[in-house]
Amino acid sequence: MINAISEFIKNAAGLILALVIFSGAVFAAIRIYAHNDDIHEWIRKGVIAVLVAVFISCLVFGFLQYQPYANDKIIREFIKAEDTRNFEKIMKYYSINLKKYYRNDKPTLDKLHQLYINNWKLSSNPTTTVQSIKSCDNNVYYVSVIHRSYDNNLDQSDKQRVIYIHLDDQGKIDEIDRPGKGVVP
Repeated sequence: MINAISEFIKNAAGLILALVIFSGAVFAAIRIYAHNDDIHEWIRKGVIAVLVAVFISCLVFGFLQYQPYANDKIIREFIKAEDTRNFEKIMKYYSINLKKYYRNDKPTLDKLHQLYINNWKLSSNPTTTVQSIKSCDNNVYYVSVIHRSYDNNLDQSDKQRVIYIHLDDQGKIDEIDRPGKGVVP
């Protein structure tokens, strides 16, 4: 919650700063070109300029915060982190309120770490290629990947998989699993 509030304040401060800079530039331009107009006309043009600046700033801010794009990036970075096999990097993408990790409901941090370690013992040199990320519902994504690794006998294994990922409101993974039967991503 604190992270969400600090992120909101940071984003709002950036929007306000951009708005002030843009409005100042518009006011300066109007003042330079409107030197023969009376003060009321200058104020009217200034108010219109500020409204235009607010509108453009909101569009730009909204575009930069476009959630599906941001979530797509989060998912791709998470998959890259998994390939590094660095648990600290991986944990940055999980919610502290993890509800599901494949067949494990509400795993503790220690349990999750042990699950990763057990999985890593089965193979080496993983590379995962994201084929597609489909947004299906509110923060629900189906990720199609090709996972390549080598087993303990150094035999290469390529597996195509679909992963179900649910992100919380802070963009952290709170559920990850295989899609249920009958679900077509």
